[in-house]
Amino acid sequence: MGPYYQYTPCEGSEGILFTSNVSPANIVGTIITFPGLLVNGELITGQCYYVSQVNTLLPYNPDVIIDWETEVFITFPTCEDCVNATNPDIDCLCSDVTNTGLVTDSWRYIDCDGNLVSDLEVLPGETSEKLCVRQWLNQNGDIRFYGECINGECPKFYLLTNCSNEENTFCSNSVLLEQYVDTNIAVTLYGKEYEGKCYTITLTEECLSPVNVTVNQVFAEGCVTCQAQFIVNYELVNCVDDTILYTSTDLSTYVDQTVRLSVYGNNCYYVRVLTTGIPSDTPVEVTESFADCPECLSQYYLLTDCAGNAAPIVTITDLIDYKGSVVRLTSCPDICWSVTDTFYDPNYQNVVVLDDYIDCPECLLIVTKVTCVTFTNNNEVQVSVDYTNSEGIAGKIDVASRSTSAKVCAIEWNLQANVTATEYGECIDNVCPPTIQPRRSVTPGYNTPVCSTEYYENVECNFAEWMYKDVLQKRYGISNCCPEELTKWEIKHDMLMLDVLINPDYECTATDPCGCVTSSDCGYLSSAITHQCPPTICHNYVITIQAEETTVFYRNCLGIDVSFVHETNVDPVEYTVCGISGQNTSTIYAVGVTAQFSFIESGDICTS
Repeated sequence: MGPYYQYTPCEGSEGILFTSNVSPANIVGTIITFPGLLVNGELITGQCYYVSQVNTLLPYNPDVIIDWETEVFITFPTCEDCVNATNPDIDCLCSDVTNTGLVTDSWRYIDCDGNLVSDLEVLPGETSEKLCVRQWLNQNGDIRFYGECINGECPKFYLLTNCSNEENTFCSNSVLLEQYVDTNIAVTLYGKEYEGKCYTITLTEECLSPVNVTVNQVFAEGCVTCQAQFIVNYELVNCVDDTILYTSTDLSTYVDQTVRLSVYGNNCYYVRVLTTGIPSDTPVEVTESFADCPECLSQYYLLTDCAGNAAPIVTITDLIDYKGSVVRLTSCPDICWSVTDTFYDPNYQNVVVLDDYIDCPECLLIVTKVTCVTFTNNNEVQVSVDYTNSEGIAGKIDVASRSTSAKVCAIEWNLQANVTATEYGECIDNVCPPTIQPRRSVTPGYNTPVCSTEYYENVECNFAEWMYKDVLQKRYGISNCCPEELTKWEIKHDMLMLDVLINPDYECTATDPCGCVTSSDCGYLSSAITHQCPPTICHNYVITIQAEETTVFYRNCLGIDVSFVHETNVDPVEYTVCGISGQNTSTIYAVGVTAQFSFIESGDICTS
C-alpha cells in the first residue's frame, strides 16, 4: 500500500519495465541506470529508465525492493545523456574542464569503462587535468576536448620545429615520435613538402590540426649534422650572353624558371640547382619570375582605354610602331587604346591591331556614337544646352520656355534641371535618320484615286470595326455603347465609295452650270453615273494643336482629303490651311494622342 516507482526504458535502451519501492531522495522525473541490479532474477545493468511515481491505496508488491543506501545508481537529466554514457560504442574523448564560477565546484562523469566518477573538484578559475571521458554529467564550466583516448589514455601531441627557422612549426599525433621527444636528435620526414628540412621534436599541450608524419632519417648529433646533407647552391645563367652568377640564396621556388634580379635591371637569368660548392657567392633578390627566357625577354605593352571604361590589357604583341599612339583592336573595334610600355604581367594576351590614330580624340571621333537628339525645356525661362557635335566641337543650343529644340547630331550633352533629351537614332554623315511613321496595319494595294491613303484607311478601318460590333450585337446580344458611331462611319464609307468613282484623269473646264465642257460625255464615267465638279468656295481654317507627333486630316479646296504631320511640341501650335467651306469634325480631325485640338473657319476666301 502506498506509492511505488515505475521504471520505463528510454528509447534506444534495451531495458524491461519494472517497479520498486520509493527512494528517500526524490528521483521522480530523472533518468536512472544501475550498474548491477537483479530484478525478478534478471540482471539490470547499463540500461536507461525514466522514473515515475505511482500512487495507490491498494496493496502492491513491487518487482524489486532496493536498498537505496547501498545500491549504486547514476541519474541523468535526459535519456540521450544516459544512452550516450552507457553505450560502449560512443568514443571516449580526452577532455578537461575549467571552473568558470566563483566557488569550488565538483563534476561527475562516466569514464571509458562506463564507471561513474563523482569526486572531481576544481577550484575557481582553474582547469582539471586531462581525463578520458565518455560522458560529462555536469553542463557547467568550460569543457574542452583533445581527441580520442587511446587505451584509456589521452593522446600526446608533438611539436616539430624546423632547424632552419624556429618559427616554422607544426604538430603531430604520431605515437612513434615519442622516442625523439626532448632529445638532441634531429629527424627528416617522408613527403615532398618536407624535402631538405630537418626537425626537432618536443611535446605540446594542444594541437588543433595534427598531421600524421613518418620519420625518414635520424641524426643523433642534431640539427647541424642533419642540415649538412642539404647544402644547395644555385647557378643563374644569363638568357642573352650565357654569363653565370652563383648564389646560396634560397631560390628553390624558382628552379627551372627565369627571373629578373633587383640590381641587374632587365637582365633575365635561368635558375639551376647545384649540389656542389660554388666559386663565388652573390646574394640576390628576385623581382619577377617567368616561365622561360623568351617570356622574360619579351617587350610588354599596356593598352589603356581612352574612355576609361574597359580594364587595361597587357600584351607581348609587338606594338613598337604604335607606342605613344592610339589603336583599335579587331577583338573590340569600338574601343580606343593608348599604347605605352609596361612590366611583366602573367595575364598578358595577344592582340591584333585594326587601325591606329595620333591620339585619343581622333580615335574617339571614329568610334563614338553620334545620336540624333532634341531637347525639351520644361522650365518657365529659356535655357541653353551644351553639347558636343559629331566633329568633337563643343556647341550650345538655346531652347525657349516650354519648347522643344530642333534635332541636332551630338556625341554627348549636359542637361540642366527640368530639361529632357529625346533620341531619334544614330546620325549618318551628320544627318538625322528620317522620321519613321506609324506602321500601317493594312498593306496598301488598293486604288485611292480621289483621297489620301491615310484617309481611305481611316474610314474603312473604322467602318469595318463598327460593322463588326454591330454583328456582335445582332448575333450574340453584346450591346454597343455608342451606336451613333456606326451611323457616322457608315455615312463616311458610303460617301467615300461614291468619291472613288470619280475619274482622276477627267479634264474639266469652268463652264456653266457645273464647270464642265458641254459634250455627250461631260461629267460621265459611264452612261449611268454623273461626276460633280469640286465646289469653288474655299475658306482658311486655323487649326490649333498641342500634342506629340500626330497626323491632321482636312479637305482641301479641290474637295480632296489631305493630311500633314504635326511634330511633337509642348506648346500649342497654330496651322492655317485652305479647304472647302462648311467642314466639321468629320473632315477635319487628328489621328494620334492629342492634348489639345481645335479649328476655326475664318471668313477669308482662299483658292489653294
